[in-house]
Formats: sequence, structure tokens, C-alpha cells
Amino acid sequence: QLEVARRLCSPIDNEARSRISIMAQMYAEPQVVFVIPGSCFVPPPKVDVGVVRFVPRASPIATSPFGVVEKLVRQVFHYRQKHVLKGLMTLYPDEMAKERAHEILREVRVSPSTTSIRLGVEEYAAMAQVYERQCNE
Repeated sequence: QLEVARRLCSPIDNEARSRISIMAQMYAEPQVVFVIPGSCFVPPPKVDVGVVRFVPRASPIATSPFGVVEKLVRQVFHYRQKHVLKGLMTLYPDEMAKERAHEILREVRVSPSTTSIRLGVEEYAAMAQVYERQCNE
């Protein structure tokens, strides 16, 4: 679907930006190559099709393991309408959540009141690196 293709390629501060945008852009450079109208198919679907080309990055932006990055991004986007701090706090037990989440944001120099769609792939990679380090302490 064209909608999914646009999500994959969505830039910072775009309402279509989602968890799939971050994960795709972390490891590749997705680009909508062309659109096929739904009318080209039989029976015609009610949606258009977006064809996406993924060019793998020579080295991924994230240096943390995929599972760590995916967990952090999933939790932050679970609260996409809220501040990024709220999503990060869910990564920890209640007694240490606020302190640890603020530590991530301080180290990466991200405002606690920022929302998930306003962060770049590099910021997510940096947050994942801090989170991974915290988990290994």
C-alpha cells in the first residue's frame, strides 16, 4: 500500500513517521520509486501501491543489537502522542524509571518534552546505545 510506503520513508516531524520508519531508516535508505494506481489491478483495490527500494547502509546507524534498538523504538512510539520521556520510562522498573529515562535524554541531549516523531534516526541509535550500556551495568 502507498500509505505503508510513505511511512517507511517518512522524514522527521511528519505525522506518518512511525516505528517502521525508524527501523527501516536505521538499516537502509528506503525510497518510494513509483506508484501503481489501484485501477491497474483486477479486481481494483481501493488503495494505490507504492513500490519501495531499500538500499542497505554500508554500516547501520545503530551500533546496538537489533533487539535493543527495536525494544526502545517500540516503547517510545507506543506513546507517540506523549513526550518521549513517558515511553522511555516503561523500559525500567518503577523505582528507577524516571532517573534512568532522564539519564538517556541527558546523554543524548534530547528534551524530555519532545515527541517521538521529532527525533532522528541518529538520536534513536544514540538512545539505544545508552540503554544498552545501562542494561549491562
